[in-house]
Amino acid sequence: MTNISNKLERVPFIDHMRGFIFLLMAVDHALHAYAANWGRYAFYRDYDRTYIFDALYLFNQSAIMPVLFFTFGAYVLPKISALGVKGFWKDRFVKHVIPFMLGVPLILPLLSYPKFHEYDNPAPSYLEYWRDIFFSEKLQAGPYWVMYAIVLYTAVFLLLNKIVPKLLPWVSKHIKQAFCSPLRFFIIFVLFSMVVYGLSDLRWGAPWWIGFRNILPDFMHGQLFSLQASKFIMNFVYFFLGAAFMTSKAWEDTTAWKPFVNKRFILLGATIIAGLAYTLYAHFYFADGAYDYSIYKTLRLGQETAEAWAEAFMLFPQVAPAVLIRTSLLGLLAFLQLLTLIAFLGPQSKNTKWYAIWSSAAACCWGIFIIHDPLMIWGQFILTEYSLHFSIKFAIIAVVGISSSWLLTKQFLKINYIRKVFELD
Repeated sequence: MTNISNKLERVPFIDHMRGFIFLLMAVDHALHAYAANWGRYAFYRDYDRTYIFDALYLFNQSAIMPVLFFTFGAYVLPKISALGVKGFWKDRFVKHVIPFMLGVPLILPLLSYPKFHEYDNPAPSYLEYWRDIFFSEKLQAGPYWVMYAIVLYTAVFLLLNKIVPKLLPWVSKHIKQAFCSPLRFFIIFVLFSMVVYGLSDLRWGAPWWIGFRNILPDFMHGQLFSLQASKFIMNFVYFFLGAAFMTSKAWEDTTAWKPFVNKRFILLGATIIAGLAYTLYAHFYFADGAYDYSIYKTLRLGQETAEAWAEAFMLFPQVAPAVLIRTSLLGLLAFLQLLTLIAFLGPQSKNTKWYAIWSSAAACCWGIFIIHDPLMIWGQFILTEYSLHFSIKFAIIAVVGISSSWLLTKQFLKINYIRKVFELD
């Protein structure tokens, strides 16, 4: 165990949630190349794709980021208590800033080259692409935007906590009360989610990213330091919610906790129903307004002048309904999935096989996240030449990519200094 692990009191089921989510993220990345609609936005896409993986892509995407940021927000204050402010930011630098700084120039070209080679220009070698094309045309943070977002959300959370010190205790108190009367809290938070997701999506559009325009150069704010515009506010809300949940220690109140856990199969059923509703609606209305970004486009083209805003408001009645149905289902699904994971992973016994698996997944999840993408994308690239069914390709990529990155992380965790980057945050 490391010094950090010795000083920090961990909550196993929150760690297991993070391990589960990073594994789900890896599975999600394994299927991107084979998704009919969304495959076009992936780092690599096969010629043989299916709408089935579009549905899985949509379902996974709704779950991954809210739960992921919830688990990272949960440990901010405990880590500061254990390490001190200076030690905390040193740990953040080692685990997030260093991998970001090294990953962008060394790993990201590996992710973008296969698609460039297959669909744009097969002539340049990888070294020529890295030297002459990547930094001038393809520079981006890719999946490592998560590292940047964690650092940014941490800074914003600590600033907010300093400016409004009573907010976190107030939310924590209501979380604890929510386990005694969950329906009221559930309805309030879901309605809040629907409003924030909906307005964010209408304002910035589902597929676009937002950065520090007018502060950083375009190539930096747009590609290196940006967040998914339609979800960045709710991702921070879940980050804050994680911190409040950890502060509340709601799981220690067994009188309220046990009835919640006993509803886990009801929550699972509700999650499946909400997931089907969300993915089916998003899929069948994909081209009929569910992802309409006319308001964003109008504001952008009009440079956000008063006239542009007036024109955007005129579009609201015809654009908003289809978008708001999708984002309302998204808000419901995201929260249900968080509650379902808490309910299932919270009451685990330490003497079970599943507990050991989730503990290993948690210990290795950060390394799996850092390592798995190049393995999967190059696997997808290589398998393009083989006439295998897309489901077989996906299975190969998922199994090989996850198992190899998992095993590699286990080895890295045995090496001094390198271990500090890959160990559980």
